[in-house]
Amino acid sequence: MKRRLGGHASRSSGMTRSEAALHRYKLQQLQREAGHGDGGEEFAAEAGFGALPGTVRREKASRRPKPSVSRREAESRTAAASTRVSQWSGYAALLASALALFIFPVLLGSAGMLLGAVAYGLGQRKLGAWALTVGLLALAGYFILVPFFYS
Repeated sequence: MKRRLGGHASRSSGMTRSEAALHRYKLQQLQREAGHGDGGEEFAAEAGFGALPGTVRREKASRRPKPSVSRREAESRTAAASTRVSQWSGYAALLASALALFIFPVLLGSAGMLLGAVAYGLGQRKLGAWALTVGLLALAGYFILVPFFYS
């Protein structure tokens, strides 16, 4: 038979010594993984594996660490990154469409038109429109000139 904590049958926790040790170990591991070394920080009760009352200490609001990056800075970085991605998609579409004028017009023209439509949707309207137009010209030129070449 397992011994209960403290050897008293009147304890309300009902945990054995090994269960309590496992519980303490899980709490310490959670605090270590969350970067809370001294255990004086607040963490969610859901992550406490059914924490016993009094095992979680609350932290004062004045001691909370302030975020290193403000929300506006994070949003501006995200916007700049999405602008770079949309620019490169526009340039890739224009390159594929321009190459379609010289080699593999069906494959590169179609890819250039598709990438141009994506770039147009991402906000690069001029690059997307140029890529669509040049890709369409490459495809049309191919389908118009091929019958004359093989006749």
